[in-house]
Amino acid sequence: MIAGLTSALGMFQVPNASLQDTFKISNKKSSRIVSLGLLAVGLPSALSYSPINLNIFGTPFLDGMDYIFGTYGIVISELLFVVAVTWVVDKTKILEHINTNSSLKIPESAISFIKFGAPVASIVVILTSMFV
Repeated sequence: MIAGLTSALGMFQVPNASLQDTFKISNKKSSRIVSLGLLAVGLPSALSYSPINLNIFGTPFLDGMDYIFGTYGIVISELLFVVAVTWVVDKTKILEHINTNSSLKIPESAISFIKFGAPVASIVVILTSMFV
């Protein structure tokens, strides 16, 4: 019980500290802002399978968010990450970082394959999930 509470408070502290540092506000004020934000984001999902039965277009709110973020959000974030890393970061730095402590050495051609193959695969996944 205490370990779970400590973990939850630790996750709460990250956005709290960010608000304090960025906007130079007190711990009390940032805690209120984070609490209200979490309440605003979490409450609709919690109410979707309650007696209130919060639905949007006939679908429970939680299911809608799961569909949007689970189907599209993960693939789009992967696409953005791959493009940012493989198109912006120097290929030799990527390989140096990967191959430093690895027994399996990744060739330079793998980065080129990922640079073009992963975005194409991501776009295919997005299009097929939209139209199938």
